[in-house]
Amino acid sequence: MKFTILITLTLALFSFGVQAQTIIPAKDALKHVGQKVTICEKVYDEDLKAFVVVLYLGGDRPNQLLTIVCRATSNSKSKHFNAPYKGKDICVTGVITKGSDGKPVIKISDPAQIKPFMEDSMPEQRASLH
Repeated sequence: MKFTILITLTLALFSFGVQAQTIIPAKDALKHVGQKVTICEKVYDEDLKAFVVVLYLGGDRPNQLLTIVCRATSNSKSKHFNAPYKGKDICVTGVITKGSDGKPVIKISDPAQIKPFMEDSMPEQRASLH
């Protein structure tokens, strides 16, 4: 019986750890290169092409705080990303890399990694970003 309880508690703790996400402001993205994070920010500009959408968060390009490169693949749930994003607040989850210009980039291939920012569901998150 003790063994069953121990296993149940261990699995419960593990599942909470897996669901936890690090939420950071876009201005701190370079401090988290190589980490999977969630960033919520306004899209200031976008570049729409056939199967690639580039989003510039936190400022107009070339002064953006973060660039999101969305590439649709054959494995994507959708063959295209819902656009336009310009002027909208979004949250994106992915691994931060450093672009050739030295600025942070998140490359994604699944539209589910981009979510609209829901002010009602995360008011403390918005406050922590500013």
